[in-house]
Amino acid sequence: MDKWQRRFDEVHDASLTHELLVLEGAIPDGPSWGVRYALIKSPDGGVRAVQGWPPPSEQLNNLEGLWDYWADKGGGNGYNHEVAWCWTRPEYADEAVQHIEQTLRAEGHPLGASTTSEPTQQPIRASMGSDAPTVLDQADLDEVSEETEPGWSVPKDIADVLIWQVASQLIRRHPHDLWAINTFPLDGFYDCLSVVDQATMGQRVHVQLNRHGTSVAGAGPTLRQWPFYWHDQDRRTWLRHLEQQAGLEEPRGALPPSTAASLALRWIAQFMALQLASRVPWRSFGGLGPIEARPQALRESGPDDDPRFWRIGPVNTAAFIDPSIWVSVAGQLFFSDQPSVDLMSSRRPGTPISALVAQTVPRLLP
Repeated sequence: MDKWQRRFDEVHDASLTHELLVLEGAIPDGPSWGVRYALIKSPDGGVRAVQGWPPPSEQLNNLEGLWDYWADKGGGNGYNHEVAWCWTRPEYADEAVQHIEQTLRAEGHPLGASTTSEPTQQPIRASMGSDAPTVLDQADLDEVSEETEPGWSVPKDIADVLIWQVASQLIRRHPHDLWAINTFPLDGFYDCLSVVDQATMGQRVHVQLNRHGTSVAGAGPTLRQWPFYWHDQDRRTWLRHLEQQAGLEEPRGALPPSTAASLALRWIAQFMALQLASRVPWRSFGGLGPIEARPQALRESGPDDDPRFWRIGPVNTAAFIDPSIWVSVAGQLFFSDQPSVDLMSSRRPGTPISALVAQTVPRLLP
């Protein structure tokens, strides 16, 4: 039996009954990145600190309020504090925290080296009010709840839509070379949409976009706030920055024609954007998923985590998804209850991507 499981797995091991939240941060006068605090939540909703995190010299107040705040935010800001999540049991909590701590102190920030250099836009101020995390008390929580700084707290559904837009627009500029896969740095405590070489399907990662509220893109050796993509009057400036960091050559003149792969990702990005109006949240996961849940045509196609596929579905009562659509790098849509659709042959010249989504899955739109 595993002692802990990443929080973002679709199938939750029911024997791991407790949620573990680890607040990471910049370490004053020490390694660049490590564990600051750790909270564990029982099935009845009670929250306590894992012994030793924080150290006895510090005290955390209003643990339930802290938990609710970080759960609602989905993560930190990536510059001076971050959040990792998993399922575990109380007897394994300290071991899990020690594992994260040792990994962080040995390797640094999972998405890239922490940097104090200024990005093109000012980084968003940390809620702690200083360069290093401090204890949050109720006054801090009240202050945080009143903050309206753009990009600081992005709801998860909106964050995922924005991330898909950033990734798909970058890949649109390099349609023959790039693809997007689901990656899980730090043994799955992070959940990222990563832009990778299409030919090797992940052997080289160009950009990692953290999908759970951290608002961080890792391209090259530094970290950047990805929501600032939406603050630029010309968003191509931000895409050019990512290209430069990732060593990609900027396209000259008109963009290359879409390929089956780039069209597939643009389709996902637009579909997820349209689902913001749905009564039930939708999620996307990399890979084919369990064989028994796949369409018949994909039962023998590859392993559960095959990077050539994405699957999409509404969130169910267990907080996971019931897949409704599978999208392949070959530009095909697969369904459990209807024939597959080829996006390249279905698209009408000159029509926007929204029209293609409406044409191919009208019954699934809000």
